[in-house]
Amino acid sequence: MLEPLVTGFNVAILVMFFVFLGAVSILPNYGYPPRKALKLACILSAVLFIPSCFGISLLVEFVRNGRFTYQTAIEITDPKVKLPPSATDITLFKYASGHDARFKVSNADLSQWLESNQANRKENRPDGSFGARVPAHFSKYGWPSNDDENDLEEYSGPIAETGAGFDIWYSPKNGTAYLHCGYW
Repeated sequence: MLEPLVTGFNVAILVMFFVFLGAVSILPNYGYPPRKALKLACILSAVLFIPSCFGISLLVEFVRNGRFTYQTAIEITDPKVKLPPSATDITLFKYASGHDARFKVSNADLSQWLESNQANRKENRPDGSFGARVPAHFSKYGWPSNDDENDLEEYSGPIAETGAGFDIWYSPKNGTAYLHCGYW
């Protein structure tokens, strides 16, 4: 959850280091005494630090997150996105604290992948009825919300020490899986 902030902070520190070095080395060439150049470089770095953190975080967010489409799972290079290797027709929405995906996969391949990731099938809803309910926020992607809820099977992956985990809703009838993954 703090990763987007930490990345912007780390890059901003590096940028400010180079701003500081540049100011200290260039300002004496313009007639500033070394002591005054050092003072000005410190002030310049301190004043620009917060805006650079913000700008770098926005840039990273723009490049790293959003909507992505892939034909196969092999094309995905993000190490946090884990899908069955045989998944196809993948639509992925990445955001700072997780990702959502829709993909096609055979029942056998999904079962094998779920087993290797220690996922468990949820047999019923909290109210005791059967079927699975896709999260309401999937509708903003244009994905079905609860149209085929009697056809959907829900699986839940293990929860890591960091709080990360995943849930999958799968329709054996049409071979479509919906994944929601959250991480810190």
